[in-house]
Amino acid sequence: MDDLCDLVVLVGADSLMTHVPWGFNMPAIELVLRPEYRTTVLEPEVRIDGSLSESLKALDGSKCKGVSIEEIDSAKQNVLKYFERPSEATFAIQDIVATCRAVLPKDGVVVSETGAFVRMLEHLWEFDRFGVFFGNFGWSDNGPYDSGCSRSKEGPLRIAHDRDWRRRIDLMRLGELEVFAR
Repeated sequence: MDDLCDLVVLVGADSLMTHVPWGFNMPAIELVLRPEYRTTVLEPEVRIDGSLSESLKALDGSKCKGVSIEEIDSAKQNVLKYFERPSEATFAIQDIVATCRAVLPKDGVVVSETGAFVRMLEHLWEFDRFGVFFGNFGWSDNGPYDSGCSRSKEGPLRIAHDRDWRRRIDLMRLGELEVFAR
């Protein structure tokens, strides 16, 4: 996209990691809801704190062509190769996603965190109804733990994972979580 764009505008974006801001080879404008929120790029040309919708309205009068929907779709398609299952793998993230998808009942919920895995799930798992998939960026591994243990009562199956999928894969029937909650 470097050859198509000459400016990055981050709107309400979270940093990739708390200790590593976004890196670009071009100027960046950052629209942030609150002044106490951390800057997510090394040196934004402009940072605007306040209402995101009002800030976006102020940018709406731009006369430049921008990037077409087709070019954005092409870039998204180009990324898909990174989500393919490695042919030599014995057990890969794609296997975990396929297993989770197979066991999740119709009223189940998926909770994910960390941008890379949210993107991966968006590509590997076609969510076809609202309220099934939740991303909780920036919660470290507390999001899945809290979403399960704080609701350790009978209810729909809840699938959650932490930031690197190695420390914990929870296939959580909420009634079974009372053991952890104790």
